[in-house]
Amino acid sequence: MPATKQSLNFSIIVFLFVLVISSINGCSSTQQLASRWSEHPVLMDANLGDWTDSTVFVEKEGVRYGIANDGEYLYVCLLSSKANLGRQITFRGMTIWFDPNGGSKKTIGIRFPIGGMGMGRSEMGLQQPDQDPEQRGNRFEEMERQSLNEFEYLGPGENDRQRVSRLQGQGVEMHMTATPERFLYKLKIPLQYSSQHPYAVETHAGAKVGIGIESNTAPKMAEGERGGEGRGEGTGGGPPGAGGGRSGGRSGGMGRGGQRPPGATAATVNFNIWSQVQLAEKAR
Repeated sequence: MPATKQSLNFSIIVFLFVLVISSINGCSSTQQLASRWSEHPVLMDANLGDWTDSTVFVEKEGVRYGIANDGEYLYVCLLSSKANLGRQITFRGMTIWFDPNGGSKKTIGIRFPIGGMGMGRSEMGLQQPDQDPEQRGNRFEEMERQSLNEFEYLGPGENDRQRVSRLQGQGVEMHMTATPERFLYKLKIPLQYSSQHPYAVETHAGAKVGIGIESNTAPKMAEGERGGEGRGEGTGGGPPGAGGGRSGGRSGGMGRGGQRPPGATAATVNFNIWSQVQLAEKAR
């Protein structure tokens, strides 16, 4: 009898252990996702034809996203109809992270739009609460245009950061449409590093890679500071109107008015979506 009771207790312990492990795995925010092989380069434009039946819906975040690749490039698509999400992203910025080892380590990142995190407070003009509202609105719009001409390449070192003109992306391309009713983001990035492709994921077709989509934290505003109402804009995947080089820049996402910027409102949307992605290989 004692032996039977001891065996029963051991079985209960094993059962509870398995239950706890299953619960932990069930709460994990990392999803398993298969990339789709693309027979032709995915266009960086507002057309979603390349992504028909190739995205998954993340209910908690209210966004759809998908991954595709060919032998040379990895493609990311993110879209949402959540109200004003595009304005918040334009103001605050967004980063796509890559872990070439298939985990959730922020090894390589593309930050676009750069958002308020990419500028100091004095450069944003937020140190001047008495500034004329129209002048401030013009300043924000100017910074928004400047920031959409640039992206930041982050990593692989913790403090490695390069500000790059989209005209000099050397294989990195993006498209963003941001209106009050629709947000669409596309990214194209080389898989492997080379002299022609210095900004790359550093992986290959058929490998597993971790991919994170993270909204940047809204920059804090001092009491009494106010910005303007955001305006939706689209920025195409082709070369922008002006290059920014590797110098300053940010995304503002605001127009004229007496309201707080959309990225600093109480109704902001934060998301941090991680997936372990199995990159596709060309069928033989």
